[in-house]
Amino acid sequence: GTNYTEGLAATNKIAVGGAFLKYHVVTVGCLEDGDIMIDGAPVLTTFPFSLDLADVSATIRYDSEGTLVDAANQAWERRIVHLDLPLGVSMTIMRWSNYVDFRLVMPQQPDQD
Repeated sequence: GTNYTEGLAATNKIAVGGAFLKYHVVTVGCLEDGDIMIDGAPVLTTFPFSLDLADVSATIRYDSEGTLVDAANQAWERRIVHLDLPLGVSMTIMRWSNYVDFRLVMPQQPDQD
């Protein structure tokens, strides 16, 4: 948790990877605790920035555009990472000082409930 969540859990970092990304791992941390990384190497070190991962048909964008998960955060500067990934998977990750909010959108995958 954080000082603001009164003991409740908070997400500080999120990672996505696996076969559909040819085993690359994209990691996005909060502003205080983590960089935006691919396979452990920092990327998107400037703001705004965009990066194409041609070998997996994916795009990563870092800007201030997007709908917030929590409207209470509208007062703060937006730092948003957009992941457009294979198989119709997209993630929007809002980076705040000591936590991240995120939205995951994806079609149902084979053998998934």
